[in-house]
Amino acid sequence: MAQHKAELKHVSHTDIDFGARRREDYGELEELAHSIKERGLIQPIAIWRKDTELAADEPPYLLLAGGRRYQATLMAGMVEVPCRIYVEEMSDLLYREIELHENIDRKDLSWKEQVMLKKEIHDLMIAKHGHKIAKGNENTTVDIPGWSQADTADLLGISTANVSKDLSLANALEMFPALGDAKNKSEAEKLLRKLQQQAVEEVLLEKINNRRASGELGAVHKALIDKFMVRDFFEGIKDLPDKCIDICEIDPPYGIELHDIKGSMDEAGKGDEYREVDPFRYRQFVRDMAKECYRVMTDHSFLIFWFAAEPWQEVIYEELKRAGFDLRRMPGLWVKDQGQTMRPEYYLASCTEPFYYATKGRPTVQKQGRSNVFAFKPVPHGSKIHPTERPVELIQEVLSTFAHPGSRVLVPFLGSGNTILAAANNKMDCIGFDLSQKFKDSFTVRVVEGSPGTYRSYKKDTDGLTIDPS
Repeated sequence: MAQHKAELKHVSHTDIDFGARRREDYGELEELAHSIKERGLIQPIAIWRKDTELAADEPPYLLLAGGRRYQATLMAGMVEVPCRIYVEEMSDLLYREIELHENIDRKDLSWKEQVMLKKEIHDLMIAKHGHKIAKGNENTTVDIPGWSQADTADLLGISTANVSKDLSLANALEMFPALGDAKNKSEAEKLLRKLQQQAVEEVLLEKINNRRASGELGAVHKALIDKFMVRDFFEGIKDLPDKCIDICEIDPPYGIELHDIKGSMDEAGKGDEYREVDPFRYRQFVRDMAKECYRVMTDHSFLIFWFAAEPWQEVIYEELKRAGFDLRRMPGLWVKDQGQTMRPEYYLASCTEPFYYATKGRPTVQKQGRSNVFAFKPVPHGSKIHPTERPVELIQEVLSTFAHPGSRVLVPFLGSGNTILAAANNKMDCIGFDLSQKFKDSFTVRVVEGSPGTYRSYKKDTDGLTIDPS
């Protein structure tokens, strides 16, 4: 863009015509307004002195660039604004050109640069004033010498909570440089929480393993941990005798390229542990699995089979029939309070996941007359140890609907291991397989943190219920 002559001058807000701006979203202005109020406007806004005949009440200047700063100065209570005044003839093209370059030529600090700069300012002020150490009533901290996060918050015009989070991120960047690859601060904060949880989990796991090695781990916890076998299902099932399982709960890979649908599915690196099945061999995969499960199930037993309705509902129905199971096409439904769709312009968000309940022989439903709707909220994202984890409360309800206490449960694909916990709550005996040691490690910590009858995914019994499931 060519150079344009301009003069600097303070101009009253009332003399500036805001005009028709292309930018409509000016974001949060409180922090900028506070900064302007404390330190003034560092960068002047750009205006043009109109060279046309003005109406009686028409402002003599037109805003060219700096709409966000203009709005913030109003919020800060400034009467006059430092301005760079263009006096040459202003065409519509030049007007838009100046506004465009104001927004695309300016490069904001990245989130990483922002938090590191705040840390540097905070550290410099501590070096100058020393740490503020509160004593007695917290209301007296104003008179205590030194510098605190609250002082940095006042200096920067942001909340103490934001300063605390930003300083935590800055410190974490030094320990975990990979955090810098996050797209934004929100993503970095989520990843940091996962890394912190993983670090705590590793410490707890080491303590559990030490207790186990010394014989201090309780027999109940040890037995539950051993029910999670890190092994391929198709190999492990060979060791099970015929007709030994009362109910089989299968939550297999869905054969729908779930990594692409759910993005990275990163649960502190555990998303990489999830293994999909090639859609081209999915029918054979279901066929082999159904055949083995049928063999180990008793003469009068239930099979629960979760599936992706699109595109596998009919394929799975056919293969379960082929294996010898009896079932209807009307599935059970997990109903959630929220849904998702990758193509909102074409498809409604799905809030349900179906499962077939198939039988070998003629077992009877324990909760006779119950509806086929199981309405529970998903596991809170921050609590997941597996990308497709189902809540303990949901699985507990499903198991108790079809099987009685004392039933033997098989889970070919354990994932989070929540079915073992749900079975323990129901006084059922459960075993299962999964290929991931990471998932078993997280499961191990969960086992020791609770006991049969107390395992849950929600903080309270009512947290997960969306509608009456009866």
